[in-house]
Amino acid sequence: MESGEARFIDYKYLMNDKNLQPLHKENRWKELVQLVLDKKAAYEKDLDMPLVTMLDSVYTLDQEYRGAIDGIEKKYGRESQQMKEHWGLINKTDEANLVKVKRLLDDRGWLGANVLGDQGNTTLFLVIQHADIKTQEAYVPMMREAVAKGNSLALLEDRIALGQGKR
Repeated sequence: MESGEARFIDYKYLMNDKNLQPLHKENRWKELVQLVLDKKAAYEKDLDMPLVTMLDSVYTLDQEYRGAIDGIEKKYGRESQQMKEHWGLINKTDEANLVKVKRLLDDRGWLGANVLGDQGNTTLFLVIQHADIKTQEAYVPMMREAVAKGNSLALLEDRIALGQGKR
């Protein structure tokens, strides 16, 4: 990639964002789409695509249910039965996601973005972040090693400290 050149590879966003739809009629639109597809292919060529796909579905579920929290809270209230049921669904989903992520981490270690892509790497972090304190504590050493590969550790360490009753 040339200096100063952006690495935009989100083809789905490019094609589906309503704000970009008027550009679809522009003469250079096909050229832009091809540029994004080429960059996406180059970015993904060394990724473990079955793992990327699995982690993408984990990420989607993780964020989908959390994204609905505000709407449910506004409509029914924080202490409502609907909110309690929704948190039950989130917790069940977190448990299923954790099984998949623990299996991956225990078998192969904390793979970096060079293997899982940026989103896959973020997904590992989020699933551990949403786990119980014992799980967080168990995987923080592995994550510390992965920090050299560009992962963020501070948020998880803060959550562990809070879970331990510390500041």
